[in-house]
Amino acid sequence: MKHALLAVAALSLAACALPATELDESHEQTAETTQAVYTPPPVSGTLTFDGWRDGTVADSLYSSWDVALSTIDCFTTPGSCVPGHAYVRPPGEGTASGVSLFRRGSQPPFNAKFGAVEATFATPISQASVRVLLTAYPADSSGPPTARPWLEGYNAAGKLVAKAFGTSTTNPNTWQTVSVTVPFATAATITRIRFSVEQTLPAVVGVFDNVSFDHAAPGTKP
Repeated sequence: MKHALLAVAALSLAACALPATELDESHEQTAETTQAVYTPPPVSGTLTFDGWRDGTVADSLYSSWDVALSTIDCFTTPGSCVPGHAYVRPPGEGTASGVSLFRRGSQPPFNAKFGAVEATFATPISQASVRVLLTAYPADSSGPPTARPWLEGYNAAGKLVAKAFGTSTTNPNTWQTVSVTVPFATAATITRIRFSVEQTLPAVVGVFDNVSFDHAAPGTKP
């Protein structure tokens, strides 16, 4: 009787067991469902720099969009310009923050005397723009301002392929857009943009925010 019960128990366990191939397939299906879903970077977008604390290093904040930020630092070491970090700094355009090459201090605005901010794109873009608010530098506010904000676009070889200027207006709360677009019938070739304000007297500095980009091909010729 004891042997019969053992035989029945063994038969029951064997009946419940899945064949090895079914076990493997079941495991593979479970593994597949637990893998992270890949989300491709957007075709177009805007870097708003909102949601982070003042002074946050912005270099990799948009890495999921295949965008890397950096700066050209011309103020840390007098007489030389070196690669530097970009930082989230208030104020922004109607929002908490913009982007600057200064990490701390009461003057996040900057011009080319201090350097420039750069954004590098893993996939070439055809259009880019940045919003900027100009103000006369407190240390040199005499005379009418003539300095303009500028935006440059470079290709993968480091060649300048597009450049645009804004206006020299320093009216309070007057934000303006500076944008570049690759020429008609040219493939999207911009892989890096750079922006700042001209270094002239009287000195003018700018607050920058809302960096926009578009990977799409250039528009149709009118």
